[in-house]
Order: sequence, then structure tokens, then C-alpha cells
Amino acid sequence: MGSLFRNLRYAVRSLSADKGFTLVVILTIAICIAANTATFALVNSVLLRPLPVPDARSILLMANRYPKAGAGVGYNSASGDYYDRLRDVSAFSDQALFRTSGRNIEIQGTPQRVTSMIATPSLFRLLRVSPAYGRAFSDAEGEPGAAQVVILGDGMSRQLFALPRQPLDATCGSAANPMPSWG
Repeated sequence: MGSLFRNLRYAVRSLSADKGFTLVVILTIAICIAANTATFALVNSVLLRPLPVPDARSILLMANRYPKAGAGVGYNSASGDYYDRLRDVSAFSDQALFRTSGRNIEIQGTPQRVTSMIATPSLFRLLRVSPAYGRAFSDAEGEPGAAQVVILGDGMSRQLFALPRQPLDATCGSAANPMPSWG
């Protein structure tokens, strides 16, 4: 124990003798601590913390990747593959197809780019959640050729309509592509 204190005293004396070196050591330690903290925060939120849905451990993401076909590096699944899996794979209690994308909509006459998700009606059933307001998609709205319907997030419904606490039955989108909106 005595040698530890002797070494600490020597380190403090050495660092106090050279101010530039001391500054470099302190900045290096600070950057390392910040990098470790940021890395842990990311790993914790993505890998260690479960999804905020019931029975999150039973959810599986399936996707097709075709790296030699130049199809990009994302994890996507085509609608044809989804319908094939729906027909041929009986190991899952439910399946859903979704894709995130950017979309242009008009907000009070001004075009804006928003992040959106295109999903089959079964997504809410699979996640065992329901919209906070309004209703989920019906199976008929998920049929090919059916009119598109929108479920707005809380922030977007407040921005568009300033109606945070009641079901919404309105239209959003663009003049060229109006879509009924629920919730």
C-alpha cells in the first residue's frame, strides 16, 4: 500500500512539473471517458434494452439481402417475399411488412419532408399495441389497390391539427395524393 501512495505522489509531482504534458494527459482521459460513455449509451439503447412492446423477445426481423445485385445494404423485404412467407411459413403466429421512408406532405399549405413508415395492418397485431388515439388499420385497407390511410404520431397530429387528445378523422398528404388520417 505504501508503494501505491509513493507512486501516486511521484505521478502528481511529475505532472505538476510539465503543464503542457499534464494538459494532454487530462484531455486524453476526458476524451476516452466521453467515448466510452457514448458507446455504452448506444449499445444499451440498441442491444441491451428490450423493445417497448409486450413480449419483445418473441419478435424476429426477417429481411432479404442481395449484395451482388446492387440492391443496397439495408434490410428490406419485398412485398412478394412477404406474401410468400405468409403463405409458406407457419412457424410464426403473425407476420408484418414495414418500410421507413421520407415523404413530402403539405402542412398548412407548406410542403415539408417527414419520416414515414409504410406497414401492413398486421404490424399493430404483431407488436401487440394499438394507436393511442383513433384506430389501427383494418385488413381491408391493407389489400392491394385499397386507398392509402395514415396513422399519425402524436407529434405530427399536434403539428397538423392541434388536437392531441381525441381521435382524428381528417385528410393529410398533398393535393395530388390526399390520404385519410386516423389517430
